[in-house]
Amino acid sequence: MTNFEKIKAMGVEELAEYIDKHDDALCDKICNAVWKQHHRCPNGIDDESVECDCCVRCIKNWLESEADDNA
Repeated sequence: MTNFEKIKAMGVEELAEYIDKHDDALCDKICNAVWKQHHRCPNGIDDESVECDCCVRCIKNWLESEADDNA
């Protein structure tokens, strides 16, 4: 099995956990996308001056959202 095949075989939860653990730059990008989409953090952080830490829930939300051609 190639690395690509392994990633393709991951479920949403498993992939979200992997991204959260291994890719801070992508987490920051996802967090910004979630803020823009929902105008709030889905994890209960409502103050935009407070940085929303990327977490599995934010990543899952992003993975399950419609793809943006500019992403």
